Parts: sequence; C-alpha cells; structure tokens
Amino acid sequence: MQPEPVSGKGNVWSWTITRHRLSPGMEPPYVIALVELVEQPCLRLITAVVGDGDTANIAIGMPVSVAFERTGDIYIPIFVP
Repeated sequence: MQPEPVSGKGNVWSWTITRHRLSPGMEPPYVIALVELVEQPCLRLITAVVGDGDTANIAIGMPVSVAFERTGDIYIPIFVP
C-alpha cells in the first residue's frame, strides 16, 4: 500500500444534526456526517458538512467536496455541498 492523491469528492452516506455544543468553536446546530469517497467505496470519513447554514438541505447521497479549515497550526478536512 502507498498513499495516492484523491479528488476530494464524496457522497453523504449518513448524517446527524448536532444541536448541543460538543466542542469549543463549533456553534450548534451543525452537521456531522459519514462521507464516502468516490475513489474507494466503503471508505468513509467522519466529518462536518458545512455550507449555506441551512442544515435542512443535507441528504443521503448528496455529493460533497473537501475543504480545509485552519485550527491553529493544523488544517482539518471538512466537506461542502
């Protein structure tokens, strides 16, 4: 096995809306999702899905793309519709 670049595209496999503050800096409500990468079915990432602020638009199978959010000295992968 070796690392290979991927497109950063995926599909929402499952999701939930979090309505309670679980982490500093993340204002509820927000979407936590399992995103399946298009290059490798069954490879799923637990991540946040962010977008226009309307959590009602999230859906299973929705296509998403990776974005990176800087937190201090690190970048965290998140996904956008």
